[in-house]
Amino acid sequence: MRRKEKPGSRMAFYRPIFLWMLGLVGLSLSAWLVSPEAGARPWTFWGGLCLFLGWISLFLPCVTFAGGLANSSPVPTRAVTMRSLGIAVIFYGSSAFAEPVAKHRFRQESVGNQAGDTRLGPRTPWAILAQRSANRASQPQSYSFSVEHPFDRPPNWLLFPFWSSISLSVYCVLAAFLGPIVAFLTSGLSPPSRANTRWAVGLVTATLVLTAFVMGDSWVRQDVSHSGVVGAWAPLLVPLLGLWVLMWLAQRRVAATDSKEPG
Repeated sequence: MRRKEKPGSRMAFYRPIFLWMLGLVGLSLSAWLVSPEAGARPWTFWGGLCLFLGWISLFLPCVTFAGGLANSSPVPTRAVTMRSLGIAVIFYGSSAFAEPVAKHRFRQESVGNQAGDTRLGPRTPWAILAQRSANRASQPQSYSFSVEHPFDRPPNWLLFPFWSSISLSVYCVLAAFLGPIVAFLTSGLSPPSRANTRWAVGLVTATLVLTAFVMGDSWVRQDVSHSGVVGAWAPLLVPLLGLWVLMWLAQRRVAATDSKEPG
């Protein structure tokens, strides 16, 4: 008989995150295997690792909400922070280091070392900053996002991938704090309505945040005067605003409950 996790425990936080990641990666893999792309290229270790790490980078910040949601009982702020920081570190290591290395090795397998983008090496944070310094020093005649001209990326845009990995890591922490507040606010609903409301909030928040990052990337690409730092950090206004509204609602509910209690 499986032992039930204690509410507020580490296992109660990490278990739903793992299960949701397992399910989403499994669904993504199934969809990819039946797609034309799967039969168009041979299966390789680095190609498979690129897919896996890409799915982690896409899903992990969003499903951290599930860990916070599972801790619907009062949990010390420090505990939520430390647990979500663990997820943030995993995400940053995967998106900023492991995924660029895997992509680089896969490109080497596919096109060899003569392609321009492979000569740049893995797009780790240090490599991005080094390229930005080189671009600012050499001042190419025109900037380009073409694969054939990887050395001509605009310096302002190079700051976007550098900072976006960090800001998405911060979102992992914010999503973990959203969960318990949403759980508290929906605790009085019927089970079907409670579950639907909780996951609607999580899905809408994740969709808005990811859309904001796409829009931020597009905005930075439009003009070299647009700040890559702003483009990478502005999307966090979505979960921050959501946290502020939900905390305000939670405080109102607590105050209303206290006012109803006798003397």
